[in-house]
Amino acid sequence: MDGHYIVCGFGKIGKIVAKELQAKKEKVVVIEKDPERIRLLHEKGIPYIEGDATEEETLLKANIGKAKGIACTLTQDADNLCATLTARELNPNIVIVTRAENESSVKKLIKAGANKVITPYEAGAVKIAEYLTKREIVEIVDFIINAEPLQYAIKQVALERTNPLINKTLREANLRQKYGILVIGIIRGEKTIINPSPDEILRENDILVVIGEAGKLTAQNL
Repeated sequence: MDGHYIVCGFGKIGKIVAKELQAKKEKVVVIEKDPERIRLLHEKGIPYIEGDATEEETLLKANIGKAKGIACTLTQDADNLCATLTARELNPNIVIVTRAENESSVKKLIKAGANKVITPYEAGAVKIAEYLTKREIVEIVDFIINAEPLQYAIKQVALERTNPLINKTLREANLRQKYGILVIGIIRGEKTIINPSPDEILRENDILVVIGEAGKLTAQNL
């Protein structure tokens, strides 16, 4: 297997990560050592490696050298730290997202090589606060996330030299009316523009972050 994602641990968070990746039609392999969880993986037909995700041998069995990303969702921060260190050593270019139970572990995990560290309690608390103050936005995002698989999608569109959108404003491009596509962000070099203005001028090599119906996004070659 190559071009896949590795999920370390099939606990509460690992199950959700694996489910979401499979819903996006991504290739997934789970690393787990608990017999009961292995039985569940077998029943669900999810590819897995039986072993310890903190050990180099196990990560090599999961073909980490050819993987696109790894989610370290083990229960103990020390185990996630070890898995992160080993994963970064075995594949310097892999994207590593790691769970942290304690806030004090975040900096250590970043130093170990994690691209992103998620603390479940903090993430939940932030979402509660956002729902209280930005209810409509949160409900729209939740609707998109929980919609039928592949009904809606988020896509990145790179504007190459010959793209007719270059030097037009978003208003002039009129993507929403033409294609039913909403531009929610622009990646411009090291800068990311969130919720760009209709008067934002599109430039060569911009990467548009767009959202829309999956079928329409696939059909359009912007």
